[in-house]
Amino acid sequence: MKAYFIFKDGELVGSPIGYTTDKGAKKSLVGTDDYMDMLHKYDFANACKTAPQELIDMGMYVWYSSINVYLFNRDVWTRKIWNKYIDKHYKIIEKEFDIVFKD
Repeated sequence: MKAYFIFKDGELVGSPIGYTTDKGAKKSLVGTDDYMDMLHKYDFANACKTAPQELIDMGMYVWYSSINVYLFNRDVWTRKIWNKYIDKHYKIIEKEFDIVFKD
């Protein structure tokens, strides 16, 4: 069988039986301590009247004139910040393995 496994600092993290896709492995990291720590650095206020210009320029905050606030764009954050963090700190590797049933 083949599956995708997540490693961090040489240790297996996540499901010990792996994931069916690379995308599924990355998705499983949502909600982890690393994810929440990184998210809170950028998503400091979901709806705000002002946001740092750098984050606006990156597309992470979008102005909604109908409600007069900036809203955080998690999809942009995921592409520009989180996926790069995963690539730097985790290894997602496709491996072949056998399942052995015991009596």
